[in-house]
Amino acid sequence: MIKLVEILRYKNKNFEKVDDKVVEEKCLKIYLNGKEITTLSILPEKVEYLIYGFLFTNNFIEKLKDIKNLEISGNICKIEIFKKVKNFY
Repeated sequence: MIKLVEILRYKNKNFEKVDDKVVEEKCLKIYLNGKEITTLSILPEKVEYLIYGFLFTNNFIEKLKDIKNLEISGNICKIEIFKKVKNFY
């Protein structure tokens, strides 16, 4: 998400107040089978796709059918998968 923010820009040896576009991030805390495994700094768009990629690249799932339940509410994501999870870290 992009928002307009007033900033101080340095230009030609002077500071000037201008409005500029800034990308807004949020933190997403991820729980897998009831255990907190990580917190990601994310863009608040297409969060489910990010979660699918995270689960796949960290070998928690091989396919989407491996996910029993996925719930995103605010800055919390709770995921249940069929596979038993060992310690992530």
